[in-house]
Amino acid sequence: MVGKNKPSSSVTTEKQNMEEDTVITKDYIDSMFDKVLNRLDEINMNMSIQQTKVAILEKKVEVLQESVCELNHENEVLHRLIKKKNLVISGLDETDQESESDLSIVVTDFLVNDLKCNINCIDKCMRIGKKQLNRARPIKVMFTTHRERDEVWAKKSNAEPPIYINEDLPASIRKDQNVLRKKKREALANNQTVTVNWKERSIVIDGKKFKAKNGEILTSENVPNPLLFQFSGSSSQNNFLGNKSAEERMTKKRKVAKTYQ
Repeated sequence: MVGKNKPSSSVTTEKQNMEEDTVITKDYIDSMFDKVLNRLDEINMNMSIQQTKVAILEKKVEVLQESVCELNHENEVLHRLIKKKNLVISGLDETDQESESDLSIVVTDFLVNDLKCNINCIDKCMRIGKKQLNRARPIKVMFTTHRERDEVWAKKSNAEPPIYINEDLPASIRKDQNVLRKKKREALANNQTVTVNWKERSIVIDGKKFKAKNGEILTSENVPNPLLFQFSGSSSQNNFLGNKSAEERMTKKRKVAKTYQ
């Protein structure tokens, strides 16, 4: 009876080498897998830190915006107090060699003869804005007393176009009113119903309300969000970054190890 052939020493050696390579490969994969998971844990931790920093920055932005709004309001109040005795007249002709005394005579003549106001003396008047070709600049009129200013303001409707009398308002309010006037003209040209609230700086067109802010028209749909961006702490993001429990990590390691067995 012929005996079975025994494996040669070379086959045995090759098998041993393969087993050793498999062990080494598994150890390497385990090591790399741990490094990847550790790296994902670090990323998760960094993300958490960044989220905290962003939340702090968002709060600071919110506080700063509130402060800016308060300062703007205080600034407007101060401007109104300073300019309380002033009015702005637009539409009066402007000459090339116009002096301050000439301008004072023109303004006084208009107030006394056209508006029928009892004006004894104007403190000061001046053209405002850059000089433009074929366009008269508005005139800022500073009255001596509040009584005289209020009398002119009460009779402003007696002025005939293109002459108009307006309050001497802060630049921020003037910008908002300008865009409101433009919006009103556009709406009227389209035969739309328009209501303007100058004090609130808002306009209602066909039932839809718009507000003017910083020289722009805003609606409730397009008011910009002051926060730059916002992170979401959803579980899906955490899973994507490898925020897994020890049991889940071990299960995944076993699955990877089985592919090499």
